[in-house]
Amino acid sequence: MSTNRNLSSKGFSLIEVIVALVLISIAAATLATYISRSANQVNRPRETLRDILSLQTVMENVVSRHNVLMDVDALSAEIGSEGNSANNNFGVYNVMHNRFVDFDGANEEMSAVTNDLLKISIQNDLGESLTRLFLRAP
Repeated sequence: MSTNRNLSSKGFSLIEVIVALVLISIAAATLATYISRSANQVNRPRETLRDILSLQTVMENVVSRHNVLMDVDALSAEIGSEGNSANNNFGVYNVMHNRFVDFDGANEEMSAVTNDLLKISIQNDLGESLTRLFLRAP
């Protein structure tokens, strides 16, 4: 009696299944890392925009206060000193410039000869800044 077994395979061997599972696991881990990183950064543009708009709101509050006071000296005192951070009625900001300036004939800024033009520059934590010039009321 001779038994002739057909040794042709009809499926996957155990090694092939294990290799496939390992490759799928590696791909899933890579994909999960990428998706979690992307999910963490999805709100970043919205937060950046909020911070930019917050800086614009601070400057609008400063302009509104100037329109009420009509006094650049009082406004300068309320803004705060250069190089300091402020959290007051205007909002949260860093003071870059709070000084009186003049301009020469070539439109270059120079030290103030008269105290008629107040330069206020504010900055947020992202490093973005806004500058506004305020003229002393006649």
